[in-house]
Amino acid sequence: MKYDRQYDDIINLPHHISQKHPQMSLYARSAQFAPFAALTGYEDAIKQTSRETSEKIDIDDELKSILDSKLQIIMEQIKNIIFDVGMVLVNWDPHAAFQELGFDEKTEEAVGNATVYSDAWNESDRSVLDAEEQLAVFVQNAPEYEKEIRLFWENVARAIYQYDYSRAWIRELKQKGYHVYILSNYGKWTYEHTAEALSFLSDVDGQVFSFEVHQIKPEPEIYRTLLDKFNLVADECVFLDDRRENIEAAETQGIHTVLFTTYQDALEKLKTYGVM
Repeated sequence: MKYDRQYDDIINLPHHISQKHPQMSLYARSAQFAPFAALTGYEDAIKQTSRETSEKIDIDDELKSILDSKLQIIMEQIKNIIFDVGMVLVNWDPHAAFQELGFDEKTEEAVGNATVYSDAWNESDRSVLDAEEQLAVFVQNAPEYEKEIRLFWENVARAIYQYDYSRAWIRELKQKGYHVYILSNYGKWTYEHTAEALSFLSDVDGQVFSFEVHQIKPEPEIYRTLLDKFNLVADECVFLDDRRENIEAAETQGIHTVLFTTYQDALEKLKTYGVM
């Protein structure tokens, strides 16, 4: 070991020796650390625990056959693929829109909190209010930023663009014989201003947008609305969405699901349902 000499000027200085109390013996000093002896063997126990593994679950041939049969049934019965839109087929990036509009950090935070990051935005997806009424709600959230809020509202399309794979993916599924549907939380104003990003709608068999039915995910009613509108059997459907709460709500309606993270990951997950 290399000796560090940077403390030579103090290491050999004389230390204080009490004239009142006798100096402790080496044995007495070491006894102060006796409580730590209880930890003896702790490291060995940790090492042993790290070597232990859960017991392997053995599945007998009969149970394996039952599970295989059920999986085969699911794989053969999937007929319908249901897509969410935002962050699945199109990118939703308000930050990019704010940047394009020249908002500084403070303005972006204020406008974002008044609009897309507010509860009012979810209600705009429901579209019970008309566009002007909805805009007034946003402005009320940050009246000092009315000009910027209106600017973003008029340019909401800057926050949305279609992913490169989306249309080809839908067309490929259609060519393989699957029916494709859309189930999305999407405001009427946004819908009317993002037609280009939604060009794949001409390729699908049907859609339910929240603004059309005044229902939003994860409310169970909107899933029933889709199933009833197109006479779909829940057990014959797979729904892809990027939000776990929406996936869980679909499952309560008997719909198979894929939690969407990336396109490639979704392709792999769909294979478990026999969708190649």
